Amino acid sequence: MKAYQQSLMDSMSYDLAEISLKLGAFIFKENPTKWESGYWMPAQSNFGSLLYDYNNRILIRQYFDSLRRFNSMGEFDIVAGTSLSAASPATTLADLWQKSLIIVRTKPKDTGNNIAGLVKGQDLDKRKVALIEDRIETGRSSAKAVQMIRDVKGVIDYCFTIFNYGFDEAVQVFDGKKPFENLNKLTSSCRVYSALSYNKLIEVAITKKFFTEEQLRILEEWHADPFHWGENHGFPKAVE
Repeated sequence: MKAYQQSLMDSMSYDLAEISLKLGAFIFKENPTKWESGYWMPAQSNFGSLLYDYNNRILIRQYFDSLRRFNSMGEFDIVAGTSLSAASPATTLADLWQKSLIIVRTKPKDTGNNIAGLVKGQDLDKRKVALIEDRIETGRSSAKAVQMIRDVKGVIDYCFTIFNYGFDEAVQVFDGKKPFENLNKLTSSCRVYSALSYNKLIEVAITKKFFTEEQLRILEEWHADPFHWGENHGFPKAVE
């Protein structure tokens, strides 16, 4: 990526970090909170809060569109969203690129139709798909969405996410080295591009003094070993 392009991306990421911190899209928790994965963590995020404001949605759209153009990914045939928070940027990008839109339900509905936009028995006929996520934690649900798209003959090599915690476990899941479900299911490699990384968020938090030195110390300790942090502090993982 050329220097001016990288500078533009860095500027957008910085703005997104500052907006996220001001809105409380990422917060430090004095009392640890249990994530959906069952682990207790001293941080919580809700990047869906960014979608309320039109300007925030445009910033996210511009970042994802720039990612596609600056990294020479070519054209996508379909944009796929996952969670409710990811459906908005997925829809915005699908409209911008004038492409088809699907929503992947990683928690199946009783109807058995787990990909909204497809009728029963329809597949994606080897068309190229871009997956949009709101955030990546363990990476398991996102990798499951990737595999669900591949199961219906979609070609997917890229996942775009608003925020990425940058946990090593998620990297391994997306590299196809760790299972995304308890049944030891793996998916082949899929590249992840993030509008905002945890490291960039913390960099801006330090610059703008959003957290105390003690809070930053705890966050540093936690991020170095997130899936043992809770147990080490008297909060063992909840049984699934």
